[in-house]
Amino acid sequence: MAFSANSLEGTQALLFYLIIYMITSLCIWSVVLSLETLTSEKRSKTLIDLASIASTNPFLGFGGMLSFFCVVYITCRSLE
Repeated sequence: MAFSANSLEGTQALLFYLIIYMITSLCIWSVVLSLETLTSEKRSKTLIDLASIASTNPFLGFGGMLSFFCVVYITCRSLE
C-alpha cells in the first residue's frame, strides 16, 4: 500500500518497515535456533520448548519477547 501510493513518504515508510522487519526476524530466528531442547539435541524444537524458555534461559526469552513486541508495535504504529 505504501509503495502503490507513488510518493516519497510511502517509499520511505516501506523501506523503514522492511528494515525493522528484517532486524526483528533475525532476532526471532536467532532465538529459535539457539534453543536447546529439554530431552536431547536430536529432537525437533516444539512449542513446549518455547514455553519453557523463561525458566531455562530468561535473557533469551526476554530478547524473543522484545522482538515480537517490536514487530507488533511497528505494525500498529504504521496503521495510524
